[in-house]
Amino acid sequence: TAAGRSGLVRLAVLPSVGATVLPPVLAALRATYPGIRVVVRDAVARGVVALVKAGTVELGIGTEIEQDPDVEVTPLFEDRMVAVLPAGHRFEAWREVPLPALAGEALVLMDPESSVRALFDRACRQVGMVVAQPACEATYMSTAVALVQAGLGVGVLPSSAVDLRISPVLQTRPVTEPEIRRSISLVRRAGRSLSPAAEALAGSLLARRPG
Repeated sequence: TAAGRSGLVRLAVLPSVGATVLPPVLAALRATYPGIRVVVRDAVARGVVALVKAGTVELGIGTEIEQDPDVEVTPLFEDRMVAVLPAGHRFEAWREVPLPALAGEALVLMDPESSVRALFDRACRQVGMVVAQPACEATYMSTAVALVQAGLGVGVLPSSAVDLRISPVLQTRPVTEPEIRRSISLVRRAGRSLSPAAEALAGSLLARRPG
């Protein structure tokens, strides 16, 4: 029966998603299927796909996934990059922050290996913008937000991370010209059936898709 479904699921997830979107999904899963245990492994975008392909995990939540016959990809949600502002910053008076306006700012950016940083760097190249060495780089969203809160620079982070109140005291503004969007997807090995426990987790994730 559904109530009796149990087992262990190994899940690879982007740190930004693991810290924000994932916990309420797992809480809902546990309420429905108390016998299912989920082991979560943080990984950068390339690592998520590698862990799924290797069979180390059954499911992954990643982004920037290149076409690969070994994996099946199902979109979960899309978010956009926002400028996270230290208290009293002049951008608080703006409705949005054009990307070129960030060129002269002290910036708090994610690690160069992260999908968030890859998207930011690509957008900068599109507009011919050269970013000086960032003021700070961080691997985890919570660290980046704390650095912004300490006044060390303007952060560029996914809206989902900030919207879910990692730090409700900081103001954010959408980055525009161009907008920087990130598509988050569920990843599984192609042609492989999932365990009942993994099927339940996948169902919970898909059920919580926006819209």
